[in-house]
Amino acid sequence: MIGDKSRCKTGQSWVDAELGEFLIRVRPNARRFIFRPVDGGFVVTVPAYAVESMLKESIEKLRPRLLEMKDIASQKRIDLTYRIEAECFRTSLMTGDSNQFEARMKPGDLQIFCPHHADFSNTEVQKWLRDTISRALRDTARRKLPNRLEELSRLHGLPYQCVKISSSTTRWGSCSTRKSINLSYHLILLPKHLIDYVLLHELAHTRFMNHGTEFWGLLNQLTNGQARALQKELRNYHASL
Repeated sequence: MIGDKSRCKTGQSWVDAELGEFLIRVRPNARRFIFRPVDGGFVVTVPAYAVESMLKESIEKLRPRLLEMKDIASQKRIDLTYRIEAECFRTSLMTGDSNQFEARMKPGDLQIFCPHHADFSNTEVQKWLRDTISRALRDTARRKLPNRLEELSRLHGLPYQCVKISSSTTRWGSCSTRKSINLSYHLILLPKHLIDYVLLHELAHTRFMNHGTEFWGLLNQLTNGQARALQKELRNYHASL
């Protein structure tokens, strides 16, 4: 058990309910705890003098960061082969002449130039790349989604109170009882007809807050009888990079 004064031993492991399995590797020349995310948990390199209570304190202190590292490690690696080719947004990575990463953004088109010897296995590199792409997605969403929502609102006579762009990865959009609409910036990764479907779905909620017969009847009218088919197609996509 972690928490006593026993020395850490190479090969020792335990499971944290939130972070997964930790596998210890003792290195005499190590000066600090080094955590490396792997499938199912972490490999942690520790100094020879490390005791279990010290490691526990380090894990608790770093828990938010370790959770972030775990999340990044579970995502698809972004490297020179990474591409986004959506109708409203494109991203590509290429080798540049600089020793630093550089991002160049045009409307709906993000180009990232990478150093020749970029280490794409580095957690900090992956975080910078993912943050850069996310910011570009958010900026594109802020330019495009509110305007399109307003067009559809006026076309179908379904007014709303306000619209906000969020980073949600659990839902494409939502509508409150006050007719406030939230839209995930990941919508920009969808084909245009599915973007419209999500916007119309939320606008339909300004009239019917549930998913009852009346709601689906209205949404069917708004989508030329394609509501269920579009809902099924949307399930093939995920709100993530």
